[in-house]
Parts: sequence; C-alpha cells; structure tokens
Amino acid sequence: MSQSAMSEVRSAAGPDAPAPWRLIVERSADDALLVRVAGRWQMRDSLPDAAEVCRHLDADPPVRRTLCDARGVTEWD
Repeated sequence: MSQSAMSEVRSAAGPDAPAPWRLIVERSADDALLVRVAGRWQMRDSLPDAAEVCRHLDADPPVRRTLCDARGVTEWD
C-alpha cells in the first residue's frame, strides 16, 4: 500500500528578500505525482535540479499519472 509523501524546495533568498521560486512535489496514496511550481522561474535565479522530481518518480510503487500546477508562476524565461 502506498503512502502520501511531499517535498518542498525553495530558492535561497536573503533575510529581507522573498524567495523567487518554489517547487513542491507531492506523491498521493493513489500513485499520482503532483508537481507545483510558483514564483519567478528565470535562469538567473539558480533554478532547482530535476532530481527532486525524479526521486519521486523512481519510488515504489510506480507513478501512474503526473499532474503539473503552474498557476502560481509569476514570471519565466
């Protein structure tokens, strides 16, 4: 039986600056993977490696469907 799992990665920001981007990866009990992205996704902001998403994709049991939620993205290049 699968269990829900979640990871969150945020960009490094100074004490007074908001994080420019955010990545949340959620694995649900029904073997779905939800990838949420928010904020500013620009190359100059040292975007995250795909390894966090791949880690969830490689887990058992296999992912049966993948969903992406980019409603929170404010800028991209």
